[in-house]
Amino acid sequence: MSLNDADSHEGIRVTLEGTTLSTLTVADGSYALEQVPGGRYMWVAEKAGYVPGSQSVQVAEGQTAAPSWTSAWR
Repeated sequence: MSLNDADSHEGIRVTLEGTTLSTLTVADGSYALEQVPGGRYMWVAEKAGYVPGSQSVQVAEGQTAAPSWTSAWR
């Protein structure tokens, strides 16, 4: 995950809508959410000063999901 015109991509809050699961990205934009039950979720990414982004993602039980964020962050 990255921010347009930013040297660091740290501090983006990534939340699974409708759950209490959320985390913050580190400097390179990576993040991890563990123990997510299988199902379809809306992943929401937010940071002050930027337009929030969201994406629907299917998570398979016991598998890793890595949404490809294509929305422009400004």
